[in-house]
Amino acid sequence: FTQGIEPGGLTNDYEVRMLVCWLLDKIERPVAMEQLNRALQMDGLVNYFELAAATASLLKSEHIEALGDNLDVERPLSLLPKGKETSSVFEKEIPLSVREKSLKALKEVLILERLKNENIAKIVKVEGGYKLNLEVADVGSNMLELSIYVPNLKMAEKMKRRFLSDPTVVYREVLKTLSDIDIGDSGLRD
Repeated sequence: FTQGIEPGGLTNDYEVRMLVCWLLDKIERPVAMEQLNRALQMDGLVNYFELAAATASLLKSEHIEALGDNLDVERPLSLLPKGKETSSVFEKEIPLSVREKSLKALKEVLILERLKNENIAKIVKVEGGYKLNLEVADVGSNMLELSIYVPNLKMAEKMKRRFLSDPTVVYREVLKTLSDIDIGDSGLRD
């Protein structure tokens, strides 16, 4: 199962199992199989089938456990003591470039997912087109609520996806335009 794997990616079950344990150890929180898959396929580091086989093997050998009772790919995977030991003992067996790329990609997937869950973009049919309602959420109240008229659904969907990919860009640009102040990257992502 090497289809989709870029040069330097992992091609055997053993390496993928070590990488899964290492990622769960470094990220220090449960992560769903689907999230791992998106992160590892971003740079062609691991084939889905190898990842699925490695994850099944790690569950069976009690290196990891699946939490909750959702569908399999949505169930968060948590590292068990045996998996933590595997991570620390075999960390250097995984190429540094693969470790760095995979951890960065997983962090990106988790951040984007959090942004999508915390921020709202709704498309509402109105006379002559659509209204795109955007909200940038914060603790206690919304930091931004914005409604924009859009002439067609295709454009509204594209704008919605763009907003959800990074809502802080919209917030910063609106704030900058209205206040004539360049707030730059003032930690709004965190």
